[in-house]
Amino acid sequence: MENIKQIVEKRISSRKFTGEDLSVSEIKEINKIINRKIKTPFGSNFVFKLIDKNDFHKNKKIKLGTYGFISNGRYFIVGKSPSEMEAFVDYGYALERVVLDITAISLGSCWLGGTFNRKKFNETVKLKDGEVIPSVIVTGRAYQKRSIREKITRASVKADQRKDFKELFFEGNFETPFDPGSGKIKEALNMLRLAPSAENGQPWRVLSQKNKFSFYLRRKKIIDMVIKKVDLHMVDMGIAMSHFELTLNENGIKGFWKKETNHCKQENLEYIASWVMNNDKIFQN
Repeated sequence: MENIKQIVEKRISSRKFTGEDLSVSEIKEINKIINRKIKTPFGSNFVFKLIDKNDFHKNKKIKLGTYGFISNGRYFIVGKSPSEMEAFVDYGYALERVVLDITAISLGSCWLGGTFNRKKFNETVKLKDGEVIPSVIVTGRAYQKRSIREKITRASVKADQRKDFKELFFEGNFETPFDPGSGKIKEALNMLRLAPSAENGQPWRVLSQKNKFSFYLRRKKIIDMVIKKVDLHMVDMGIAMSHFELTLNENGIKGFWKKETNHCKQENLEYIASWVMNNDKIFQN
């Protein structure tokens, strides 16, 4: 079975799908994935739903759309969340766990934040006051060969490029780049570095201090302008936090998330949470 590193490196955002029926066993496996309980950093719980667009188009007046950004998108994973910052982080964290598990069964996927018909999707999950759909996932069998349009889209946001370690990870203060060596910590940070984000903004910054890693957000104004009631930056932070913890856990390194009041402050950065290790001896690896 593939490990988390293989799955993260295997997963590529897919914008073109075949539109084929998924098998009964595949549908069953997806439902198993989305129905399991996922422990999130801030304790939020979500109910995710698998939607076949064809069923809605045949039987209802709800016409689900993605504004042309997705070709033959048929299957969607949808959830709802309180319109709260910490809940958005948890939503990204939990849904990325789903995405990685879907990747492991060889299905394609794409995160949609501002490129789906939000009003129509809202009708599928019957939102209550104060609830929103932060993002949805389109899944199914992806075309192996990218279209010209998809290549242009990926090139425009530099989807295959990632910032250097020295731009993202720091030690003690935000002037000193963190050198994790070549062990398990470096692997976890690299898996974090490969996390998907809106417009490939890579908004995360991580500060290493003794036995903890504190996560910070660096905002990009254009992302804040996309959806007023949804903070896509917070969703992105949850995705990155998921990659980091999953990799460490798979390597036998345990810890927990904590929201600290006495954290390092830095201009233009928002503190999100800290991952505290149960054993700081891992720095020796």
